Amino acid sequence: MKTELKSIGESLKERLVEMNRFIHDNPELGNEEYKAVQTLITFLKEHNFEIKCPVAGLETAFEAVYDSGKPGLSVAYLCEYDALPELGHGCGHNMIGVISAGAGVALSKVIDEIGGKVYVFGTPAEETNGETGTKLVHISTIHSLCAMILRRHAPKLGYSRNFEVIDEENEILSANVKITVTSVKPYKKEWRSPPSSGYFG
Repeated sequence: MKTELKSIGESLKERLVEMNRFIHDNPELGNEEYKAVQTLITFLKEHNFEIKCPVAGLETAFEAVYDSGKPGLSVAYLCEYDALPELGHGCGHNMIGVISAGAGVALSKVIDEIGGKVYVFGTPAEETNGETGTKLVHISTIHSLCAMILRRHAPKLGYSRNFEVIDEENEILSANVKITVTSVKPYKKEWRSPPSSGYFG
């Protein structure tokens, strides 16, 4: 299956790099990431994900799910896509959102064989609201997951971040969901962002 997933990833590569460049070249501040969200959910819809957007009172948050229709484990990938004021995508959220969406689509291509569900959560405004400002939704969904995966650069192994879990009425149910970095790998050349300049000016 690892070989199959790698092949699927290669088949998606050109589209993913194109999306990555588009989001990089069209930076949007937290809670204003309309172009980024449209880019990501259009891609997910093309691969038969069901989309909820907006969710939890956040216009640029989304939940996408691919259901195999068979019993099995549920895995979620987390997308970030907001930019920094006056700098643009200095933290690489253009890559993080696209890589997570691409990973979700790749897994969806094989999950029909083994059963389960693949979720992709769009989590806006990470830069704007800080570590606990990125919100995950649907507590029942969170409790059913076997793993949540966020692909990002990090200073070291063990680096962790906290997330809020909120319900449909935007009530905070938990502020203690922790995600810990377990591996660190360099980005390949085609995923690296060119220097940002002149954005928001």
